Amino acid sequence: MPYVSSVERIGMKRGLEQGLAKGLEQGLERGLERGRQEGRREALLAVASNLLDLLDDTAISARTGLPVEEVRRRRDVGSRPGGGASS
Repeated sequence: MPYVSSVERIGMKRGLEQGLAKGLEQGLERGLERGRQEGRREALLAVASNLLDLLDDTAISARTGLPVEEVRRRRDVGSRPGGGASS
């Protein structure tokens, strides 16, 4: 094993600590962003569900930004026995 001075060891330890802290910070930020995106999507799905009785699929899609296929799926689920249009 090659000789590593105490200064090098301290430098490596600090580098490792900084790398771990940076990785943790980035992971946390990604997780928060994913949570925000999922929250926005859930809100849009709830709005779409509330509009099913009032508007056609194309109009709901235009107002929420959801794909027409997603609106159709929500309508299909809501029209099945025991199904609900809520998320």
